[in-house]
Amino acid sequence: MRTSTIACIAGSLIAATAFAGPDTTPNANPGKFVQTNNPHTNVGIDAVLTQDDFESYALGGGIQGANGWQGWFSTGADHTVTNAQASSGAQSIQYGTASGDCVQDYQNVLGNMPTSGMVTFSCMSYVASSSAGTGYTILLNNYGQATANCDWSWQISFEGLIGLVGNNLNANPNFLSQPIVYDQWVEIRCEIDLDNNSYMDFYNNTPLATAPTGWFGNGNLFSGGGAIGGVQVACLDMYSDAATDIFMDDVLVETDGAAPCYADCDGSGALNIFDYICFGNEYAAGNAYADCDGSGSLNIFDYICFGNEYAAGCP
Repeated sequence: MRTSTIACIAGSLIAATAFAGPDTTPNANPGKFVQTNNPHTNVGIDAVLTQDDFESYALGGGIQGANGWQGWFSTGADHTVTNAQASSGAQSIQYGTASGDCVQDYQNVLGNMPTSGMVTFSCMSYVASSSAGTGYTILLNNYGQATANCDWSWQISFEGLIGLVGNNLNANPNFLSQPIVYDQWVEIRCEIDLDNNSYMDFYNNTPLATAPTGWFGNGNLFSGGGAIGGVQVACLDMYSDAATDIFMDDVLVETDGAAPCYADCDGSGALNIFDYICFGNEYAAGNAYADCDGSGSLNIFDYICFGNEYAAGCP
């Protein structure tokens, strides 16, 4: 799956009022996604599950063998700890080999990953203008150490050849791409709702994708020939497909106290006229967020649906 190209995504960007229809593949189960433009707002952080700023590793060395990091089924090459770029502190990791593939194994090594509630994954990314190849950041819901049973749930790729970053898992038409921001640190964030088995992700605080129900286990559309896992975050996979000059820092996985409020469109923490303005802008842009009723198209019923959500208020 990691060799899929984002080129097919570039041609499927949503038009102004024509929201691309839901994936009709079995188990896609499209529906309304209860996320806001700033999902961290109104969400109390309960616990940091794991974090890594790469400051504790030897400069010029690798990360495998510490803090749950290992090669992909013990064969993936290590990434390099560098001080050429850093988001915080003085060090980060660099994608610089043709087969660099480091997995942080939550399922089998670190443990204590939740199977319900909200989980947020984030990391900082730096793509130099000199970069080439493709670099991936991936979350799986199953990672079996004994046998290669894996189930992909989320995948971001930096495509150096065409200058795009996007969520290209299964070429789902709801998944978008945008230009890579070069030569500066940019956040990647994935807001995972395990209770509804879906997620929404962001690059540079701009939404990339809304995922149908079923993408974190028990119905993911790509299982890699292996077993589908439970509804969980099993591991992080940082993979290089001949990528050069791509850096990652400040990996963080944390649990959130509650699902964000859909009607709080602008993420301000309060419901007011600005949420209606925000929704109108999302609708005009043809963004998947505006498909309030989950019908697969944008129309007056989405405004009615949003009005009902607004009237119901936030928890």
